[in-house]
Amino acid sequence: IRVRLPLITLVFLLVVITAGVATYLTPRQYQSSVTMQVKADDKMQIFNGNSGERYDPRFSTTQFQIIQHKEILYPVIDAMHLMEKWDLRSREQTFLTLRNMLTVTEVRNTDLIQISVLDKNRQEAADLANTIAVEYQKKRIDEQQSWVARSLVQLEDEVNKQRDKTEEL
Repeated sequence: IRVRLPLITLVFLLVVITAGVATYLTPRQYQSSVTMQVKADDKMQIFNGNSGERYDPRFSTTQFQIIQHKEILYPVIDAMHLMEKWDLRSREQTFLTLRNMLTVTEVRNTDLIQISVLDKNRQEAADLANTIAVEYQKKRIDEQQSWVARSLVQLEDEVNKQRDKTEEL
């Protein structure tokens, strides 16, 4: 019994020291999130006869894919100089690294989407989440402006057709 007590104490101390060193040496991760409202456009919605509301069952999933796509993340990589900052060899490798740090979720029963980024650097996590949200919003605005411009051209064509018909009479 006398020999076992020091041995048990030694093993216990080794376990405690190992756990302490592992905790101290393990890199910390910070999560930063941006929550934003993302409404489906009327042209994208489907009428739900039961509730009288409009919805698109694929809308959130599609938006998640858009947020995690190169079209959004490449401008983030360029704007924040991530390839150089992270010392990666290619834009594709930087894209894959960034996408692995990124989580996009729907806030249940709302039209809110949460973009979360895990990073070892607290400020970088916040900057990444914000920059991704800004790039995504820019893309949505560009799409809406493009849709309006196409609609305007169609309306102008229709007005001209009607004008030509009126002049013929």
